Amino acid sequence: MTIEEIVKNKKELIALKKTTIKHSDPSINIPLKELTANKEIKIDGYENLCKAIANTYYWLDSHGDVHIKGCFSKTIKENLKSIFHLDNHNSENGFRSKVGNVKDVLEIEVPWSAFGIEKEGNTISVLGVSELIEDYNKQVFDAYKNGEVTQHSVGMIYVNIALAVNNEKYDEEYKEWLVNYPKLGNPEKADKEGYFWVIKEAKLKEYSCLLWDGSNILTPTAKDNNEPSNDTQKAEPSNDTQKVNSYYY
Repeated sequence: MTIEEIVKNKKELIALKKTTIKHSDPSINIPLKELTANKEIKIDGYENLCKAIANTYYWLDSHGDVHIKGCFSKTIKENLKSIFHLDNHNSENGFRSKVGNVKDVLEIEVPWSAFGIEKEGNTISVLGVSELIEDYNKQVFDAYKNGEVTQHSVGMIYVNIALAVNNEKYDEEYKEWLVNYPKLGNPEKADKEGYFWVIKEAKLKEYSCLLWDGSNILTPTAKDNNEPSNDTQKAEPSNDTQKVNSYYY
């Protein structure tokens, strides 16, 4: 579909996106020190706390979406108790689908450099904090404890979407491009596509630990000293992969 066709059919395309539940792309690790340095994430009084980066903003993903600052803020503020920590986006078993009880969800600033992105400044990551419950899912509980869970992803419903286009011919869409393009961690992907969807608001329904590899299979786990595993070589992140990872406390 050409840019002209996308702009012409923008309303219909946005309406179609709103009919689906999106599961975001998983990706590469973030050093533990970048999280522990943030005082906001300190939660006391619970055992087996899991802190998972479920999504990161200003990254053009394989859905053509760029989540921007505050897109989940309304959900977090008004419906925190309705956000769940699941296994592989599976909610078919009702309460038995949970792997833990969500205690908080935070939107925290994280340096791009923490993801291996050569860009100055910070982005914003969605950090889910939950208490893992062994009786909910012992296999997942053990996997977290053994450091085997390396990826997460959010399940969300679109609410407010805008279109950004790299063409002055389309005034409204070009303004969205000018505002959001400079903030992207992977602008080369936007250059190639010539457009992206700006996700201004979405309902965060859940975040899940994932069994499978995402579109970037190089997902090293940070050691206690914040160094990558010895058996994992440093590599550039894939352009179509969002940044996610988990840590067990």
